[in-house]
Amino acid sequence: MRQCTYRDPLQRPQTIAESLYLVERETSPHIDLPIARAQQLMTAAQEGDTNAAGRLLALAADHSDDYELYLDVLPNLEMKAAAPLLLANPEQALTLVHAMTGHVQGDGNGQPHWNESKRAIAWLRGVAVRAAREKQWELLEEAARGMCTWDAASNEWDQHDAIRDWLRQLRGQAAQILAPVLREYPDSAGHFADLTRERTVDMAIRGAINSATSG
Repeated sequence: MRQCTYRDPLQRPQTIAESLYLVERETSPHIDLPIARAQQLMTAAQEGDTNAAGRLLALAADHSDDYELYLDVLPNLEMKAAAPLLLANPEQALTLVHAMTGHVQGDGNGQPHWNESKRAIAWLRGVAVRAAREKQWELLEEAARGMCTWDAASNEWDQHDAIRDWLRQLRGQAAQILAPVLREYPDSAGHFADLTRERTVDMAIRGAINSATSG
């Protein structure tokens, strides 16, 4: 049970009820797959169960190798519901981001479908956007790295547009953090080469894209 081993005591179960839930989840007969439980939690979250979203994130963190859970369910949890939970538990958030990034290779039976790429990029961008707003720099860097990993491996024009619009807005420390990530992923940075000619874009972003694409 990953939650019981987090370094930060505040991220571990805080009540008997939470502890019992984790024990029940891990010891009850597994008559269904994690994806089935995830779908149940998603339905509950969409119906207003305030605890279901947190349980869904915990389930995903405990099953980081479950491609189906990450690509078919997790991105459907609205970011406005997920973001406060992710930001309140950075260690779990990083686990989820790293797992989503790792699934860029597909499910073992082939490359990701274009719809899966769209969902992954959008989810990782959503995490990065919230992390930038709250100045959670490590989470921002890792989410942006995951976003660029998927973006470099695909060619989803609507996601290029969404990322481009976000890059236009970045300033200060957030732009400084994104700059080396863009240099690290020239195949992704190339999708935004037009930003080098926009004077309103932060100079760190423009310089990084120019450096990544000029070589």
